Amino acid sequence: MKRVHVLRWLCAVSLSMACADPAWSQEVARTRKPKTGIARFFFPTDQDVFLPVTTVEWGSPDRWSFSARYIHMFQKERDHVRVLHNFTVTLSPGTAGGRVGAGYENIFTIRKSRPGREGLTLLSEAKVVALRTWGHPIGTDAHQTFVGGELRTSLAGVANIGVGYYVPCATAAGHPKAFWGLHFGVGI
Repeated sequence: MKRVHVLRWLCAVSLSMACADPAWSQEVARTRKPKTGIARFFFPTDQDVFLPVTTVEWGSPDRWSFSARYIHMFQKERDHVRVLHNFTVTLSPGTAGGRVGAGYENIFTIRKSRPGREGLTLLSEAKVVALRTWGHPIGTDAHQTFVGGELRTSLAGVANIGVGYYVPCATAAGHPKAFWGLHFGVGI
């Protein structure tokens, strides 16, 4: 049990250190020379963004959780564009489980109704996830590993809802069955 707590703290510290780089790397990238190889991963371009906390959610099976996110924006020119296409990687530790996912994110902005007024933004995401449960998860057993897919949407980056379908990695007798999860939260 002590080993599990040490691993959780180690993950939390690693995440904090990874997000110590400026959240919006666009300003930093303009002053650097272009990098190649592995240096490009550590010194992203203006199309790469690290966001330490983007969402706080409640849902099944991981109860309370938050999400940290890496986003790679495919378009170099993003001003006055109605649809943005992004690749995203998320890490979502929770009180009863944790998720790691990678997938596609779409940001759609409805046109401005009047000059000077911002339009309404709708964020949608589809991703493949790995889920590990611990503690007292909702709707399944603790200490199990699942893989699955999730769909999420966020209205104006304020309220979001997500649904996922998770299948257990082990299929031996006595292991949990596949299940649907649902998350509600605030953030993108």
